[in-house]
Amino acid sequence: MGRYFIAMKKVRELLQLKFIHGLSIREAAHRLGVGKTAASEYVAGFSSCGLTLNEALALSDPDLAGLLDLKKVTQNERYQHLCSKFEYFEKELKRRGVTLYLLWTEYLRQNPEGYSYSQFCFHFEKWEKVQTVSMRMEHKAGDKMYVDFTGVKQSLTDALTGEITEYEVFVAVLGCSQYAYIEAIATQTKADWIQVNENALRFFGGVPCAIVPDCLKSAVSKWDKYEPVINQT
Repeated sequence: MGRYFIAMKKVRELLQLKFIHGLSIREAAHRLGVGKTAASEYVAGFSSCGLTLNEALALSDPDLAGLLDLKKVTQNERYQHLCSKFEYFEKELKRRGVTLYLLWTEYLRQNPEGYSYSQFCFHFEKWEKVQTVSMRMEHKAGDKMYVDFTGVKQSLTDALTGEITEYEVFVAVLGCSQYAYIEAIATQTKADWIQVNENALRFFGGVPCAIVPDCLKSAVSKWDKYEPVINQT
């Protein structure tokens, strides 16, 4: 980044204009009297660092300069070592109960000088987006409610008897707003399935054009990739 050096005072102002006041990089660069290319590089460096704006601005000038050097961040040995583990992390996340936090604690035990949890998540999610080509789905308000059980039971312990009871966890999400309703229920039987869907509709205060389930037995009588048979009840 040496060719496009900007004084750290102006870099701090640039980040504030961009991420607090909402100016475009071109507008912020023009206001500060710096080149757009230089401004773009510093903004890209911040976007890749995994810190919040307040955390970044609290650093000393030398530390901030090193943090925003995108080339340095992505080509250093620590970053390359983390990248080498991303495919392993991706496979492990497909196992039930495995989370990014668990993978990070395992990574940190082996690499005490490794990345913080926020930076770890940022770099992995950025890598994952590059690996996966996906179709963007547009949702209309009130159009669809997506419903399913999580597949991971939660337990409740009676404080007096010590008896442990396991519950299924039902989730309903509105496609457009991502507003969610979550309820613990005894079973995945048809009766309980109907009840939690009714409870979700009452919670949302309305009925969508369509309720979209996954392929659980309570909702789908016969699975088919193109024309599944939905339970008529």
